[in-house]
Amino acid sequence: MVLSQKHRSSLYRTLSPMLGEEEAEALLSQFPARDLDEPVTKEFVRAEIATVRAELASLRSDVGADITALRGELGADIAALRGELASQVAGLRGELASEVAGLRGELASEVAGLRGELGSDIAGLRGELASLEARIGERLRQQTIWMAGSMVTAVGVAAGIATVLR
Repeated sequence: MVLSQKHRSSLYRTLSPMLGEEEAEALLSQFPARDLDEPVTKEFVRAEIATVRAELASLRSDVGADITALRGELGADIAALRGELASQVAGLRGELASEVAGLRGELASEVAGLRGELGSDIAGLRGELASLEARIGERLRQQTIWMAGSMVTAVGVAAGIATVLR
């Protein structure tokens, strides 16, 4: 039972001279001064627990619905990202294939040019080699003639000396 401030003061004044101030305060402290100071009953606690449980069940349901909605949104976002990524990868593949084809063309052109240059250089070297062979052959012929002439002259001189000396 709750005591009003007026009743508390009256009881304190009456009990103080009989029990003493401390004992009167101790006795009055056993009676609540406000409604909030009243002890709770089991029924009140049960009712509050039931309310909290109902709120928790509602929150659980709300959180479950939110999670389900988020899963749906995330699934849609992931699917969209996969589509974008696949599109970008396909574009990059196309660009890469085009670049590789261009490089192959350039490389084939360069190789063909080098083959042409090499063929013409080889033909030039063959011409120079043929010219050198012809010059060497001519010099060898001239030297052979000179040697033969020198030998004929030496034989003639030797025969002349042998005739003179005889």
